[in-house]
Amino acid sequence: MKLSQFGTKILAAAAVTVLSLNGFAQTSGRLNLSQGDNDFKARVNQLLADKKRSNPDSLTPELSIYSAKAPIKTPSKINALKMGGVSDGGGNAVGATLFDFYENQGSLPVTVDELLTLEPKAKQVIALLNQQIPAVGSIDSGAFGEMIKGAIKGKKIYLESKPISSEACRNQSMVSTDQQVIAACQSDTELRIDVNWMAGTNGNNRAGLIAHEFILAWARDHHGNLEKPLLEEKVRDLNRAVFTPHADENELPQTLNKVFGDEAFSASNFKVAGSLPARIKNATAAFCQNPMTDISSQFQDVWNNGFLNSNSSVVPARLLEMKDASEKNRASAKQMTVQEGQAGLCSDYNLDHTPVHDPDLTKLSDTCQSQMQDISTNLTNLLKRGRQAQLTKIESDFLVGGWVNAMYGAASMCSGLRGIQLEKKLFMSEDRATQDMADVYIESINYFRYLMQQKGINFSFVDQK
Repeated sequence: MKLSQFGTKILAAAAVTVLSLNGFAQTSGRLNLSQGDNDFKARVNQLLADKKRSNPDSLTPELSIYSAKAPIKTPSKINALKMGGVSDGGGNAVGATLFDFYENQGSLPVTVDELLTLEPKAKQVIALLNQQIPAVGSIDSGAFGEMIKGAIKGKKIYLESKPISSEACRNQSMVSTDQQVIAACQSDTELRIDVNWMAGTNGNNRAGLIAHEFILAWARDHHGNLEKPLLEEKVRDLNRAVFTPHADENELPQTLNKVFGDEAFSASNFKVAGSLPARIKNATAAFCQNPMTDISSQFQDVWNNGFLNSNSSVVPARLLEMKDASEKNRASAKQMTVQEGQAGLCSDYNLDHTPVHDPDLTKLSDTCQSQMQDISTNLTNLLKRGRQAQLTKIESDFLVGGWVNAMYGAASMCSGLRGIQLEKKLFMSEDRATQDMADVYIESINYFRYLMQQKGINFSFVDQK
C-alpha cells in the first residue's frame, strides 16, 4: 500500500470517529445504545412512502408492513425449502394462492443502506467495527465493518410481515426456552427480517439483529466449512463481544481472532503496518548502498510485536533476509565488497537504479524483441485496467507479478537463443560466450524498461517484491 493510500484510510477512519462521537461511549469502549422514543415505525413508513413516490408500480397493493399475522399454517417443508432445505421440486400453494406469488406479498424489499437507515444504532455498530478492526488478514482487506456490510449486499433483503418459522433458522444452543422466536432468516441469496418483531423491540436489539445477520453473511463466506451449529455459536459469540464494554482497542480484534481464527488488525497495528512499505523502501536503499546498515534496530517495533511479526503480508521475506544479512555483515571481521555484502538481495534495487539506455537491438533476435514488445503491451494494458477496476494492491501485485515473471522468462529465452547462435561460432571461449549471453539477458531487460518508458510508465522492480 502506498503511503498516500494509507493516509487516506487513516483520514477516513478519523472522520468516522468524529462523526460518531455521539454514538460511542469512548471512555468505556462500548456502544451507547440507550434508546429514546421508538420512531422505527415512522422511519419504515417514510421509507415506504419514498419508495411509492419514486416508483409507484414497484410495490404490490397487498403490501402492509404492520398487517396482522394471518393465521395461515404453512407446511414446514415449504419453510425448509425457502431457506435451503431439501426439495423434491414440487409446486406449493397457500390456500388458493400459488406460493411463488404468496411468498413476497406483504414484503418490503430494502437495500443494505436503507436497512441501516431504519436503525441508526446499526450504523454505529458498522462505524465501531471499522474503527476498532481496520483490516483482517491483510492491511488492504478493508475495515471489518465494511467487510460484513459487503457480505450482505449480494443478497435480497426483505422486511417481512408474514411469520418466519423455518426450523433451519432456529439457533441451536444449550440454553433452552419455549419463548424463542425467529426474528430473521438468511439463505445464500436472501435475508428476511420480521418487521413486526423489529417494531416491538428497542434500538439495541434491532442493531444487534442487523449486526448478527451481517456477521453471519461474512462468516458463511469466509468460514463456510464449519458445521452450522458451530458457525452460529461463533457468530453469537462475536456479536455479543461487539455490544460488550471493551477494556482497550485490542479486545475486539483479539476476540475475532480467537473466535474465528482470523488475523484482525487493531488500530495501532494497522497504523504501524501502514507505515512499513515506505520504511522498508528506505531501509532497502540504505542496505543496498551500504550492506553494513543496521536493519534490525530500525524495526524494533515490528520485531517486538508478535501479531505483526507473524503476518507475512506485513513483514515480507525480503526484510527478514536483509535483517539477517545485515547482522551477518556487521558481525564479520572479513573485508567484503558491496556486492558480496548485498548477498544477492539488491538485484532489483540495482536494476531500478541503472539508467535506461537506447537498446542495442543488434544483440536481440527478432523473436526476443517480439516477446518483450508483447509483454510490455500486455502489462501496460493490465496497469490501465487495474486502475479502472480499482484493484487492491494484493490483486494488482499478483497480476503484475505474473507479467514480470514472464519478462524474466523471456530474458532467459533471449539469452538462450544467443547461446544457440554462439554454438556456430568458432574460436570463442566458453567464458566469452557465457559473458555474451549474460549481456543479452541484461540488454533484453533494458529493452523492456525502455518500452515501458516509451509508454509513459516508470516501472519499479523493487515494488513487485
